[in-house]
Amino acid sequence: MYKLRIILLNLLLTTFSVTYGSSYITKKDIYLNRFQLYEVLKDKFGTQSEDILINNILKNSSIFFGPCDIYGQVYKTTKDGSSVRNIQAECFSGLSENKINVNAGANSLRKSWLLKTCIELVENDKTYGFFSNKYKIKNKKDIVRAFYNNTKTGFSAATKKILTAKVCSSSGWQKL
Repeated sequence: MYKLRIILLNLLLTTFSVTYGSSYITKKDIYLNRFQLYEVLKDKFGTQSEDILINNILKNSSIFFGPCDIYGQVYKTTKDGSSVRNIQAECFSGLSENKINVNAGANSLRKSWLLKTCIELVENDKTYGFFSNKYKIKNKKDIVRAFYNNTKTGFSAATKKILTAKVCSSSGWQKL
């Protein structure tokens, strides 16, 4: 009789969790926001990549998310006017960017802009040269290892540059 009660209780709890629990609990992947993505890619492709990353990643707050810091706006005067000293606090599209979500989700627009950015980084001789030298790229496994810290399978391409753009734009390494 005792075993029957335990079996019934387990069945009831399982039914309850399947019926009611799944509707309340959802798993959502969270990705690097624009400031985090900027820092990671700048570290991988060097300071020569800043212009590409600023134009493609940081200025697209509606795609990559990450609020700006309205209290962290620090400027220094140069000959041509004001320039941003603290890029991590810049509100590129105005002060309304401080209300943007902190974390980013996956969407096709994000994937497209990241692919565009990675292609530009790979096509630029200075940024690709920095990446190749930093990670001592000798074969295609080294490229995957630079982003995933292992030789993750499932990536293939004709050339090292195409593979670099493909792995760079993949969403797996961007998850928090």
